Amino acid sequence: MTRIPYPDPDSLIEAKHAVLFSGKPVLNISRMAMHLAEPLWAGYRNFAIVARDAGPLDDGLRELVILRVGHLSKSAYELHHHLPVAIKAGVSEEKLTAVATGDFSALDPRERAVLEYASQVVTQVGADDATLGAVQAHFSTEDIFGITILIAGYMTTARLIALSGVEAETDHD
Repeated sequence: MTRIPYPDPDSLIEAKHAVLFSGKPVLNISRMAMHLAEPLWAGYRNFAIVARDAGPLDDGLRELVILRVGHLSKSAYELHHHLPVAIKAGVSEEKLTAVATGDFSALDPRERAVLEYASQVVTQVGADDATLGAVQAHFSTEDIFGITILIAGYMTTARLIALSGVEAETDHD
């Protein structure tokens, strides 16, 4: 059960109502986010999509970063949604274990650099000089900013999930 109830569909503005009743599946986090005032809701929605889709990482590495944020944020909801996406993207069990445990020794230098960077951004707000240097060896400054936005987007979502108690969808949702 959620800690905060989902908004009453009858109380939603037209744009939110249209999303909710579009005929397409709506994730529970998206339903819960409808508590946001309209400009924040629209901005959060756009930010989440762009942070996920427009960054510099291939699908597999993007999902590893998202899963790392999910593990560090203790977000079962994010893990529930992104483990299948990572597997579909071809991420190996070995890499999934590395992301879960924080032991990146079996990963290639590029993956190791990004995941250490993600770990430090989540746990320390920013990366130390050595970690930033390792990421800079593989990515441009523009790419690093994109990776940071991806991390920040999923940190934001994890915090909304933790606040509200959003639960993973079931087959009947």
